[in-house]
Amino acid sequence: MCDDGAVLHPDLKAARFIPRFSWTPPLVRFIRRLPMPPTRVPGGLSVTNRTIPGSDGAPDVRVRLYRPLGLPPAAPALLWLHGGGHLIGKPEQDDRTCLEFARRGMTVVSVDYRLAPEHPFPAAHDDCYHALCWIHAEAPALRIAPDRLAVMGSSA
Repeated sequence: MCDDGAVLHPDLKAARFIPRFSWTPPLVRFIRRLPMPPTRVPGGLSVTNRTIPGSDGAPDVRVRLYRPLGLPPAAPALLWLHGGGHLIGKPEQDDRTCLEFARRGMTVVSVDYRLAPEHPFPAAHDDCYHALCWIHAEAPALRIAPDRLAVMGSSA
């Protein structure tokens, strides 16, 4: 039984051990200030930051591109959405994951989307969708095949 008398399915009984906490403004500010360790970029790969125009009336959006050097034309691409529940996080937290995808022969574009609560829904979603549209529109310049584009992420 739960605290309120509800009965849990047997598969969910372990959830009672998950600690309860709240995303308070001080906790969010603290986590956002934690330093990001520098990432070593392996040979044969490049990491660059770009700023793309925001959607109508929205600020510009930073994207982080992970690419293999000598990328052939019409290569696949991956739009990566970092985790953090739309409250915390930035593309750099997933550098190792994105570099591993790039090592396999694709461009990875990770979006530094706006975070809540300063930017409520749908700001983050708009930024990510706008980045997807930008990748598609800039596919030839990015050496990406627009029909070989995937969207993936962790948590968010």
